[in-house]
Amino acid sequence: MGRAGAKRSKQVSDDSPTSGSATKKRKTDKKKIAPKKVDREESMDPYLKSLCERFKNPEDSLQFLLQNSKTAIDDFFKNHWGSKPLHIEAPEASEELSKIFSLEVFEEIVSRSEKGDLNLIADRDFTFSKIVDGDRQDLEIETLTKDLVKNHYKEKYAIQINQPQRFQDCLWSFIEKLECHLGSLVSSQVFLVPGDTKNQQRRYDDTEKFVLQLSGSSSWKLHELKGEMVCEFDDALKEENVGDQIMAANLKAGDVLYFPKTTIFESEGVTDGAHIVFSTFQGMHRANLLLQTIIATIEEQVPVCEELRKGLPFHYLPRANSISNADYADTLVKLAESVRSRSKPLPPADGMIQEFMTNRLPPYGQPKFELESGSITSSSKISFRNKEHITWFVRKAEDAEMDEGDGVDEENVAESQDLTSRSELVVMSSMNNDRSRHMMIDATFMGSEDDSGAFTISLEYEELLEKLYKSEEPITVEDLLKDVKNGDALNAMTLVRGLFSIGAISGGD
Repeated sequence: MGRAGAKRSKQVSDDSPTSGSATKKRKTDKKKIAPKKVDREESMDPYLKSLCERFKNPEDSLQFLLQNSKTAIDDFFKNHWGSKPLHIEAPEASEELSKIFSLEVFEEIVSRSEKGDLNLIADRDFTFSKIVDGDRQDLEIETLTKDLVKNHYKEKYAIQINQPQRFQDCLWSFIEKLECHLGSLVSSQVFLVPGDTKNQQRRYDDTEKFVLQLSGSSSWKLHELKGEMVCEFDDALKEENVGDQIMAANLKAGDVLYFPKTTIFESEGVTDGAHIVFSTFQGMHRANLLLQTIIATIEEQVPVCEELRKGLPFHYLPRANSISNADYADTLVKLAESVRSRSKPLPPADGMIQEFMTNRLPPYGQPKFELESGSITSSSKISFRNKEHITWFVRKAEDAEMDEGDGVDEENVAESQDLTSRSELVVMSSMNNDRSRHMMIDATFMGSEDDSGAFTISLEYEELLEKLYKSEEPITVEDLLKDVKNGDALNAMTLVRGLFSIGAISGGD
């Protein structure tokens, strides 16, 4: 998602909570604003309940995966992340992990779907497949039933369940914290694999992967990828690109296998069992960073980098082939030197920020925020509901004006000419994100115009945001303005209304 594709955020002004037709009026008949509580199921299995409660801090997620390893988190990132596979063996096969997901758990989910509590759709939510003569064959399913699941599993079809965190609470709790820790989206797929069944053909992906064996056992082979490295995955793997085998691992319940992106892998079930694959860091590479920031970087450097202002050679057009690779590289070197010498922060990769914040999981167990009162006053105490789920960045006001291809109104030409000198804050919260849509690419989930997780506000309010973010205790609205530059010219309620509108803060008298 590039800069030009950033979605317009609602704007907050001094005289209204939000502006725009999407804004809904909220009831203001109570004295306190707080998210509504939801009742968790008291019948939850004690082990699953303990897992949900285990992940309190972001680092708890990765520590869970590394718990049977002598490798500390820092050492893992230094010695394995992005470079070398790691097989972590459990002391003994775990019997509890099957409660996270198994054939029986899936049958229960299918029963809920049959009753209408869930809407499971083939290909989007699950697939049945088997490898026949080296080719994968997918089973076409119109109506999913428990009997169908049992019968096709007996026929050696492997079952893949996509994004089970949407309906399994302990996976929601775990993945939300892992996304916080890594600063990247995390997807998951459960594989229910009959014994003596090949599950994965040789392939490689553009993600870092953790495999957690939940029950039974599986066999994995990892190979190096030969040839040019790419940033996208490839199912059509050529034999000439398969390098030396770098690891063979048999996983039992409780074992974890990590391998970096572009590692070629294949797997098969040894005994009836289940494993879950966590995939992350898709698109999290320097090429994507440069693609999203290079235009803004060049624009900022033109006034101070003489090399960028040099004219092109005569007869450069129409064939555009009179600049050598060396000359082009020299310009890039001069640009790099100019960037290095400047103390000004780099332009934000706003497309990457928005993609992450819009699609990540909301905090486990916290309901979507509903504004129950408008009686916040200057003496009301406020605080962020979860600081891991709030962010903001600066962009030119013209970016917001042109996000959706809007032209400049002729009546406002004079005003538009001043846009380049103005900047604004884009404030985003993922507290109200929809768990049921996490990592889903189905068309029914895409292209929503809902902007309930973001608003824009004048750049002068950034100091107030920083003050609220750094405060360890709830702070009154009036105290936000104390010791703030140009505080007399700001209206703290403008910021507070915006933050409430995206579910970022709670508070009351």
